Amino acid sequence: AINHMTSVLRELDMLPREMVIVQEGEHSKALRRLIYSGYKAKRDKPEEAYPEFVRANEEFVKAFMNVGATLVTQPGVEADDVIAYLVRKIPGQKIIRSNDGDMTTLLEDPETFQWGFNGMTQANKYGPFPHKFVPLYKSLIGAGDEYKGAFKFGEKSFLDLLAWGGDKAMPA
Repeated sequence: AINHMTSVLRELDMLPREMVIVQEGEHSKALRRLIYSGYKAKRDKPEEAYPEFVRANEEFVKAFMNVGATLVTQPGVEADDVIAYLVRKIPGQKIIRSNDGDMTTLLEDPETFQWGFNGMTQANKYGPFPHKFVPLYKSLIGAGDEYKGAFKFGEKSFLDLLAWGGDKAMPA
């Protein structure tokens, strides 16, 4: 992980002091699990993996903080929600190092980019439509095993809906 991040920083010509590490807050899934008990239930790691994951994560964070990176965490809040808040509040260019598809909605800001497996992008990975429609797309089409979407509503139906309703298909 450290080698990967140093190569990304090198490629972006950035210093660690220009980097913000966003970490999951304690009990980060609690609120969403109150709403939906199955929230990310299939993503939990085996119990025996946690101590090693925590130790590796602590070493990763410590290494970058020792050379000037900033750590941000908020109890009860997931990392992607903290990232969304920071992107909306911090002026200037932002580059998000994540493969999380939910970050796509943040790319509507012309100064925000996502660095994933294929380098830096502002492309909507879900299709040829504005980023602001990603939450509607995921709710209607479905998002993996957790969210099934609308019965018999596929990508073509979604694009037809946008062609029919345009920007009126989803409130601003």
